[in-house]
Amino acid sequence: MAGDNIGGHLNLLRRRLGTAFLRSEVWDELVEKAEGCASTQGWLNGITTDVETQVAVRHLLPQHHSTAALDQALGRVRDCLDSRSFVLRNQRRTNVLLGLIRNHLNGLDVERHYYQLLRDHLEASSGRLAAQRAGYDRAAGPRTDPALRVRSSLRG
Repeated sequence: MAGDNIGGHLNLLRRRLGTAFLRSEVWDELVEKAEGCASTQGWLNGITTDVETQVAVRHLLPQHHSTAALDQALGRVRDCLDSRSFVLRNQRRTNVLLGLIRNHLNGLDVERHYYQLLRDHLEASSGRLAAQRAGYDRAAGPRTDPALRVRSSLRG
């Protein structure tokens, strides 16, 4: 579709593409509307036989929901946290850490910004940090029955 300059989610062909693999009539409409778009029509002609077979039997299959699209991104988060997973027992600090990882993965982590935020916070609180034990999971201590413990590994 890029070869035909079909972009944006408001375009009719893009909207039809999202549901074309579910019902035969929507697939047929997509193929019909793509006439005149050489690149898109070439792509659709190349996959039509396989897709028509899949669409024809789709209603016979059970619904399937997957998080496969998230696996790569979650794998990167797991890689960042794996060596620290045994200490992720403080909810507030873990959420802050996840926010920092999100900023890193989105390319928004600029060290001088963090420095300034930390400096502003310390100046506003007269140099005192927030209580470090707030949000601590008391059920994860060494005296917790091993049968009741939740594994700390994120890969697990």
